[in-house]
Amino acid sequence: MEREPASIFGTIALALVIGFGVAVVTTAEDSAKDNFDQAVAKAQYLARQGIMERGLSYLRSLKPNQLPNHRVDLPSGENSDGERYQGVYVAPDQEIPRSRANMPPSSYIIGATGVADFVDASGATEEVRQTESTRAFRVSFASFMHVTDSEHSIFGEHMMFPVFEDTVFGNVHSNDFLRFFSYTIFAGHVSTSQPYFVVEPPGGNPVFVNYPPEFNAPLIVFPEQAEEARRCATSAGLSFDGEGRYYFRLVFRGSDGFWILRSVIGAPPSDTVYVQFPVLFDVPVFFDAPLELEGTVDGRYTIAASGDIRLLEDVIYSDSQPNGEIDPHSLNMLGIISESNILIANTPENGRWNSSQGLDIIINAALLALNSFTFEDQNDTWDIYSGPSPDDRGVVRLWGSTAQRQRGYVHRSNHGSTGYGRDYHYDPRFSVGSPPCFETVIAEMGYSQFNIESWGAE
Repeated sequence: MEREPASIFGTIALALVIGFGVAVVTTAEDSAKDNFDQAVAKAQYLARQGIMERGLSYLRSLKPNQLPNHRVDLPSGENSDGERYQGVYVAPDQEIPRSRANMPPSSYIIGATGVADFVDASGATEEVRQTESTRAFRVSFASFMHVTDSEHSIFGEHMMFPVFEDTVFGNVHSNDFLRFFSYTIFAGHVSTSQPYFVVEPPGGNPVFVNYPPEFNAPLIVFPEQAEEARRCATSAGLSFDGEGRYYFRLVFRGSDGFWILRSVIGAPPSDTVYVQFPVLFDVPVFFDAPLELEGTVDGRYTIAASGDIRLLEDVIYSDSQPNGEIDPHSLNMLGIISESNILIANTPENGRWNSSQGLDIIINAALLALNSFTFEDQNDTWDIYSGPSPDDRGVVRLWGSTAQRQRGYVHRSNHGSTGYGRDYHYDPRFSVGSPPCFETVIAEMGYSQFNIESWGAE
């Protein structure tokens, strides 16, 4: 019986030893797990570093005619701690359509693998690999809700903001001074190539909710011609020459595609269909002539012309709401580019003669005018047309984006009030893509501009 206490103490001592050993093992396993988790995070960071340092920098170092139409493998990288990334590549994110056979892709996939070391529970050094990829897309003029070279009118007036609703979504840029006169909330990035804003009190202070404004930003260079649309349309066999004698009218007909009509300049318009097409996707159509445009859009197009483009009435997607609001999942998309002006035509449908027969115009499109986006017959003293007083024609209901070299009027004080109110909304799909062969933004030195869409593990 005297030996029993010793057995009890021995049992307790053994339990303590076992418990201590379990604690040691558990601590080692926890430490190894922490090392592994840290290595995974570090490998992910290294992969993204490779994407930025090698892939994105490579794309931004090229001019449009140097961008690849195939996969390009790029060098690996290593820092002073022996941490590294490898397997960096840049590749078009989709097959190049026939219409873009001689044009660079609009977006690329950039991928890389980060490699980091960690110490496992046995003390051995192991390797962790993490592969990441992202989509880099070329910045186009559709990437901006509003972009101009000059905020001054043709009469030299410094035009004011807002030109939209109280809250502006989408990016805004001007090479000129931006002038604010009322309370406006900006949800997107706002930049100017000038050193400050012009603010008109009282209440002119804008509010920037997501990004601080950028001053002295690089100039955005407006092209002299719609080169990308011209080349793509020629490749696709969708380029039409007015020969200096003709102008064209394109009528979108929903699920029936579209008609093109041709008329002699100065003669009554023809109602004979010149050529017709079914619904098409990812094609540009170019007219080396003036153009008239209207209708209900099914498909994805860029419609471009060397002359003025007159919007005869609504240009609306087939799946939009009656007020023009766009279905965010719509497959329809339209770009309209004029190497001159985009004009809201003074037609009955667009509110001619103080809205006596029609009212408003709905536009679903990314607009790019290499001169101005404006409206016809502004009741200037030299106009042949002289409307009533007032001559209010409704509201421009735009769901898309606007880009113009020189800011144009959509409303004047002539005849007491002439023109349109504004109801402008950004199409968020343009922030990560654009209509086919829409003109892209080129830096001052001629290099391509790219943005990152999102990150994701492969």
